[in-house]
Amino acid sequence: MSLLTTIAAANDLKVEAVEVPEWGTTLHLKTMSGKLREQCFAAWDKYVEEHKLPKPSKDEKDDKGADSTHFQAVYLVHSLCDENGVLPLDMSLVPVLREKSPATLAKLFDAAVKLNRVGSAAVEDASKNS
Repeated sequence: MSLLTTIAAANDLKVEAVEVPEWGTTLHLKTMSGKLREQCFAAWDKYVEEHKLPKPSKDEKDDKGADSTHFQAVYLVHSLCDENGVLPLDMSLVPVLREKSPATLAKLFDAAVKLNRVGSAAVEDASKNS
């Protein structure tokens, strides 16, 4: 088998169940492909522009950027899937998610970030496992 065939055939996009007792259900999150991650960040840029949100600050200590629930909800739209890994990619979920408990939203977002190995926590986890 060629390298191209081997890579293309590999199923490296995990689907993970997350219990959400606050909502009385189990939701599923999927690892984003590189392409989907790019789409997610492009959707975020478009969302910020369309909703005339302040540009997120690059300084984590500066809280004048867009409310984090906006980003969490957009990110989750690109991570939430069914048990088979099918993503609805429905941006109408954003306002619905933003109306939910910040603690529950953060729990789902944290699980999605961990699954996608994004952020400083993922770097720390990866260094512990090497």
